[in-house]
Amino acid sequence: MLKTVKEFAVRWILPITLAVGLLIGILVGAALARKACGCDCGCCDGDGCQVFCGAVDATYDIDGQPITMKNGRHTLRIGDSGVQAVMTEICYLPVCGKLDGIQSQAAAVLLSRQAGGGDMVYYVAAAYIADGRVIGSNAVTLARNADITGVEIEDGMIWVSLRPCGGETVSLSQFAWKDGQLIRVG
Repeated sequence: MLKTVKEFAVRWILPITLAVGLLIGILVGAALARKACGCDCGCCDGDGCQVFCGAVDATYDIDGQPITMKNGRHTLRIGDSGVQAVMTEICYLPVCGKLDGIQSQAAAVLLSRQAGGGDMVYYVAAAYIADGRVIGSNAVTLARNADITGVEIEDGMIWVSLRPCGGETVSLSQFAWKDGQLIRVG
């Protein structure tokens, strides 16, 4: 049994106060680190944060055309009236990881593209850091009118699982970085 207030303070109050102070310090430090990179994505680990946040404004090569995204979107007006448009969007949250052949952290980026209400075409691309800025890669056609069920970077490659609209079978596609290009390998 505790005999004095001093003994009680030393045994219980002081350790609890130190633990709470340490916890507050860790939380404040994490918040400051997150703000230091200029974003609030919550994935701050140096290059990973920069490539994750920069992927939404990178330029990707889609069907031979450079498409510069702005906040994850790009609209290309067709014709004099500009009524018909080709909409390109990042349709799945970029996934960060290490791609074989790229020195920096990379992000797998899934893009969707639709022209004038036609079929939705899905592409996979990579974003990475070169010379201090985020660069988008070529985009490889993934599927038409499908449901994306998952994306990850594992074993140095991008893996995408999808299900054709109305289908029950999930297929898995693999993409690798080779000679400065993203290619389908499986």
